[in-house]
Formats: sequence, C-alpha cells, structure tokens
Amino acid sequence: MTKDYNQILYDIIKPLALRTPPVKIYRNAIDSDYDSQPDDYIVYSTGLSDNPFIYGDGKVLMRKCSCDITVSEKGTGNNENAGYLVNLVEDLLIKNNVHYMKISVGYVESTDSMQTTFDFSLT
Repeated sequence: MTKDYNQILYDIIKPLALRTPPVKIYRNAIDSDYDSQPDDYIVYSTGLSDNPFIYGDGKVLMRKCSCDITVSEKGTGNNENAGYLVNLVEDLLIKNNVHYMKISVGYVESTDSMQTTFDFSLT
C-alpha cells in the first residue's frame, strides 16, 4: 500500500491554515504572481527523493520520502513579529515527532522576505 506523503505532511501543518488569520499554504510552488503574494506563507514539497529504508527478503518493506517546508515571512527579520511563523511550524514538527534539519536561508532581496526551510524524511 502506498502512503500519500503529501496528505501526511499537509495534516502536520494544517492547523496553521485553520487559525485566525489563516496562513496561506502552497504545495510545491506558490501559484500567484509577486504583486498578489501574501506577506507570510508556507510552501511544502514531498517526494524529492524516495529511498528504500527497511528491507526484508530482498524486498523493500518500508520507504522514506524526503520532504521540505519553506517558510517565507515578509521583511528583513528586524521587527517584533519576525520568526513567529517559523516557530509555529517548528512547534508542529516537534509535536508530531518529526526529526528535521532547520536551514535559515536568511533575507531574500528579490522577495523582500526572510526564508527558513525545514528538511526531513517521512517513513
């Protein structure tokens, strides 16, 4: 039986889409032009690689799927709310026992935003 890793990952971050105000969440890529992009948003991707994890009798019994969540927050990171969305995502990953690597991309001038990526595998 094949797991739907997109759904598993979305279920982890879905509480952010249900809060007030809701956080805009995109799968694989943001689907709006620069002028209509929200100030803060999340882009998630799954299946960047799909590797054998546990073998049995020469067959793959379990696979692991690499995933990432990119958090984009408008501004240079010098305001009092900087990092709030990153903290919310990190809390959800910890709550769901996801072991991740957090990569701070920093300020991206072309989008006038701070970006942080969480990289991890799901089994």
